[in-house]
Amino acid sequence: MQGHLRKCFDNINRIQFTEEEESKEIVAMISAEPEIMPEKVKYSASVFAEGNVEHWLFRVQEMMIKSLYDNTKAAFYKYPENGLDRRDWLFSFPAQPVLTIDLVKWT
Repeated sequence: MQGHLRKCFDNINRIQFTEEEESKEIVAMISAEPEIMPEKVKYSASVFAEGNVEHWLFRVQEMMIKSLYDNTKAAFYKYPENGLDRRDWLFSFPAQPVLTIDLVKWT
């Protein structure tokens, strides 16, 4: 299944399951960036790979959207008062929310 994710979702290379053997609990998505620095986005809530594959893949998609929304909202509220001192902030959130909020705050 992991090998087909790039065909289903743009720039998603893998999904991360919990460490337990035979786990069906999905907790994060990992980008298709080069192996040196792939980005991992933790899900806001777990998704379980149970039932028909098309159903749980739809739940994976919904959680992708919700997790990015939640990260974007958190990035907005944690943006530093002095926008020039945002180095730590830049590396505290996934790239897409950082780019979105930085653009909004600087325009």
